[in-house]
Amino acid sequence: MKTAEKTSFFKRILTYKGRLLLILLSNILAVFFTILSFLVLEPIVKILFQGNDDNLSFFGQLFAQIISFIGIEYSIINLIIVAILSMVLLYFFKNCFQYLSSWLMAKIRSGVVADLRNELYAKILALPLSFFSSQKKGDIISRAVNDVQEIELL
Repeated sequence: MKTAEKTSFFKRILTYKGRLLLILLSNILAVFFTILSFLVLEPIVKILFQGNDDNLSFFGQLFAQIISFIGIEYSIINLIIVAILSMVLLYFFKNCFQYLSSWLMAKIRSGVVADLRNELYAKILALPLSFFSSQKKGDIISRAVNDVQEIELL
């Protein structure tokens, strides 16, 4: 890509900087909830395979303290139930943020394509009539549609 093309690309993308920041934030939150779900999974696995809650990691002990702080009676069964419910909740939030990111990205993509089509339309309208007499009309339309489609598929 040439420098002028890169500059044009970044100018076009920067018009959507608010949505880009929301995409970045939602992706960071989706990753956060994914990591947190793995940390919640650790006490469940240790309890299921060891049969007791000895040797829980720092996060496992913190999770047990949160359960007792909430007011749920601390037992191995309650720990597993709360951990499973926490996993479901964490995956729900992770998927919500991933969906938000995908939705915003689709909005940006369709906005950029619409901008390109409008610019191309304005360019074709600004061409002199002699251009249209020397070129076939079907070739002009086909080339315009195919070029925008190639950029859209990138």
